[in-house]
Amino acid sequence: TTTEGFLGKTEFYGVGVEPLAIQDTKWVVTEGQDMAIRWIAPAAGARSRLKVEMNIDQHGLTPLTLSCSFADTGQASIPSSLIDAWIGAGVTGFPRAMVARETRDSVTTDKGCAEFQVSSIRNMTIEVEGFIPCTSDENCPDGTCNQEIQQCE
Repeated sequence: TTTEGFLGKTEFYGVGVEPLAIQDTKWVVTEGQDMAIRWIAPAAGARSRLKVEMNIDQHGLTPLTLSCSFADTGQASIPSSLIDAWIGAGVTGFPRAMVARETRDSVTTDKGCAEFQVSSIRNMTIEVEGFIPCTSDENCPDGTCNQEIQQCE
């Protein structure tokens, strides 16, 4: 509950979440394949959802972030058609991924909207098959790093 302020007196209801445990230590994104995501599901009746955010084009002209929201059931899949379009937009730099179990509440007043979130967040190691990020030639099997896009050639 907030006091009188910019939004006026508001009240949020925050539901705690169980700590998130991911079953895989690394995600590998592969063109032409669905991407399976597995985690330990919460106890029955949990109100949480799973949020995934991944970026594989850190230095490109179209740096896309893939964001998904899933029911918190312990497993989900991103279809290969989406994976293929995402990879096709460009792969540069060092990929990053974050996954969170979360609950949210929000309130809208005549002055705007505010949101309250409770979450358990994990950063994931992510790789794109066929692409090797680099900062120098020593990072690349053939010895050639395109430092402008941080990818082995």
